Amino acid sequence: MKMIRLFVLLAMVFSVGQTVAQSTVTTAPMRFNIVKEAVLPMLEIVPGSVTFVDSNHNGVIDANEVCYLRFLVKNSGKGNGEGCRTIVEATGTTDGIVIKEAFLPTISKGQEIEVRVPIEANGQTKTGEIALKIKVRDPNGFETKDVQYRIGTRK
Repeated sequence: MKMIRLFVLLAMVFSVGQTVAQSTVTTAPMRFNIVKEAVLPMLEIVPGSVTFVDSNHNGVIDANEVCYLRFLVKNSGKGNGEGCRTIVEATGTTDGIVIKEAFLPTISKGQEIEVRVPIEANGQTKTGEIALKIKVRDPNGFETKDVQYRIGTRK
């Protein structure tokens, strides 16, 4: 019995100034609906802006010539156009013609930029004409409307 009293007394001495309390709070379950609005660019090749620039200014792609297409791309959307690139498909007399891909800088909303697409012709180039289908594609697969353009080629 003395032992129990001593134990209770020691327990009281060591617990002086300490309050031991425990409470439990229960809240109603909550639901969250987080909606993230997609802010997308709206890109277009400015109508009438496509031009062909060649080194000797004769308006055709000559064998062993380096030249380029130049056009404007406008962003009329609410978001920035990032990671975009050009897609140019050529048909016709395409022997010896290499059309490079151009990677565009970020096009801010409301901004218009100039794009240059390099074209190289080697010694295999033949006299004729190529028909080009030009567009710009973003990383999500969205594309501008196709723009058609024709250029003569010469051996």
